Amino acid sequence: MTLTDPLACQRVHAFGDDALGDHDGVALAGLFRSGKVSARELAEAAIARLEKANPELNGIVLATADRLLADADRADRELRSPSTNIPLPYFAGVPGLVKDNSDVAGLPTRHGSYATPAGPAKADDKNVQQYLGQGFGLLGKTTLPEFGLHGTTERRPDPDTGQPTAPTRNPWNLARIAGGSSGGAAALTSAGVVPIAHANDGGGSIRIPAACCGLVGLKPTRGRMQLSRFHAQAPIKVVADGVVTRSVRDTARYFAEAERWTPSKDRSRNLPLIGLVEGPGAVTLRIGVCYDSLPGIPSADAQAKAAVEQTAELLAALGHQVEETVLPVGEWFHDSFLAYWQFLAWSMAVLAPRMYGYAADRYDDLLYGLAGSFQRDKRKQTLACLRLGALAGAHRLPARGAWRMHDVLLTPVLNAVPPEIGWLSPTVPYETLIERLISLVAFTPLANVEGNPAVSLPCGLSLEGVPTSVMLSAPYGQERRLLELAYAVEEARPFPKITA
Repeated sequence: MTLTDPLACQRVHAFGDDALGDHDGVALAGLFRSGKVSARELAEAAIARLEKANPELNGIVLATADRLLADADRADRELRSPSTNIPLPYFAGVPGLVKDNSDVAGLPTRHGSYATPAGPAKADDKNVQQYLGQGFGLLGKTTLPEFGLHGTTERRPDPDTGQPTAPTRNPWNLARIAGGSSGGAAALTSAGVVPIAHANDGGGSIRIPAACCGLVGLKPTRGRMQLSRFHAQAPIKVVADGVVTRSVRDTARYFAEAERWTPSKDRSRNLPLIGLVEGPGAVTLRIGVCYDSLPGIPSADAQAKAAVEQTAELLAALGHQVEETVLPVGEWFHDSFLAYWQFLAWSMAVLAPRMYGYAADRYDDLLYGLAGSFQRDKRKQTLACLRLGALAGAHRLPARGAWRMHDVLLTPVLNAVPPEIGWLSPTVPYETLIERLISLVAFTPLANVEGNPAVSLPCGLSLEGVPTSVMLSAPYGQERRLLELAYAVEEARPFPKITA
């Protein structure tokens, strides 16, 4: 695509004068509990919005309209029958979406791949239980790139027909990527189909699509949230589950309710509770501002840097201590994270066909490029993975650097505006593709390895009409600090609206 393509000028959203309106999830939950709107009305509105927006956005793998209506009718009955003395979950009646790398009982889990079997899952994964346990009705499962290994939600052509697979597009500009790997969740949330969608993040997969689509995307601390069986098997627990939303209060409420839902036996003893965060904090914070990610990786471009500069000025005006700093890691981190990324792909290429019956000849070129890089120097790459795992397990990365001097780090999410569809296609030659991808998303993986929380926040709009965003990161267990600061940013600088 080029900027002369008509798609470059097109926005797509489904907001309208229906039961969903332009409300966030907290507002919809309140309207439902007060009886001002029924869950059935919300479900019918979400189904209509999906039918309107998805043909252009391609954010859904499998729609479950009948299930959503059944969930809605059940919620309406429970609201009218309070004699059970069982309080409704907070988000009862609100439509939601689950990313298609997590098991939902009775539905297939394809992981964004043509190689995986289409049989139904036997039970809900724990992370799905945690999300649906908040009361959300299920509208469907959202798109992702193959096994969540990519920063854009684009896939290989259909191996059976040879026909191109439609990419998931950015609702702000259809010629641009929606990000990955939670691209479908972000595109449909941004377009107004649902207010809160399930997402997860192993190297930026919540924050990258949130940044592309103008959403709030919080990657929580390692151990804070439940994991799917698939991600729980990983040797280094870099993945964390969460949501993408259009408001800070939706993110704050979701994590508070998920925390209440989580059985005590599944809670990490080392993590302070977040609780319900309802507004800005009163504490003056020491905020370090970083414009560059790692040695050897290009600096943020002018628009990404401007977003950080504007946010730094805003935070200083709010009374915080702001100073420029650098990330507390060297080039070895980039090499080690890439080695682990390659190891995961190698595992899918070599081990998954034996363990799960995946069709190895149906993987995309990116997976095979990553796997081949690991295979060519397996000993060196394994040692790099072990170094990464040791540091991740001990939480030693921040102890030597930024958190002794700063309470929060402010950085770009992406080094540039979301690129055009095709620039990161898995059909691009591997060496070119990996160089492009690393240069774009170099800031996000550090929080996954540290295990620390980090949040993407909308900042404004780029010259190309897509959102710009910034990332705030905090030490282990300090989601509350991030949410309080995010509230202050949103209050001082309201997020751009796609309907404006």
